[in-house]
Amino acid sequence: MADGAAPEGGDSSSVPGDHRLGAHLDRLLRAAEHEATEIREVAERRAAALLTEAHAEIARHEQDRRRAWQEREAALVGAEQRSADELAAARDRGHSW
Repeated sequence: MADGAAPEGGDSSSVPGDHRLGAHLDRLLRAAEHEATEIREVAERRAAALLTEAHAEIARHEQDRRRAWQEREAALVGAEQRSADELAAARDRGHSW
């Protein structure tokens, strides 16, 4: 059967116009699948980047919390030492009379 000729048996379901439409639809489907794959890849890369950013932000937050905790602890130790020094000085002054 030559291209453009009606098939034997007169089956109109595969006339050349239908073949062209089917080929066009196949191309559109492949293009849509390709675009969907690209969109998924972009979304996966963006999600990975967001996770990396979130992990970095969490690490910074934890480091800031540790630093603040250490500063408070150092301030407390300093206050305790000053209090002990003042108490010792007060005792010394009380015994010196």
